[in-house]
Amino acid sequence: MKVLVIAGDRLGRYDPLKAKGGKAGTQLGEVTVLATGSQSREKARLAAPIPDVHSVIQTTHPALQHPGVENLALLITSLADSFDIILAVQSTFGNDLIPRAAALCNRSPITGISAITDNNHVVRPIHAGAILSTVSLTQTPIFLTIRPTSF
Repeated sequence: MKVLVIAGDRLGRYDPLKAKGGKAGTQLGEVTVLATGSQSREKARLAAPIPDVHSVIQTTHPALQHPGVENLALLITSLADSFDIILAVQSTFGNDLIPRAAALCNRSPITGISAITDNNHVVRPIHAGAILSTVSLTQTPIFLTIRPTSF
């Protein structure tokens, strides 16, 4: 499976928790990191040597230099046909971006992933974390957010 991992900003700075997205992505398949925002060059430089990262896409367009999600969701939509899974870390940024991009592709996001059991199944908590649910991944592209503390 081809996985696109979004390396977003945290208040205009690189967020080390986003590296957890790369780690989770490698459990699902071949990872490409999308480095966006004002620190896209730094994020691309840090992502390139990560084991199992196949490639890095760095954005330099002025509309994508600030951590707004509207323009980035449109970019992800244009890339979605090339990837099986689009993944972001569960944060304010990821929770805003992934549902927008998923809606533009007529898909439902699967949020709060806490474990990956295999290429076709993930685990997420439901009922305030009292129950763990295994979710089958069937339609592509699949839009996911992962809990960074779980990876």
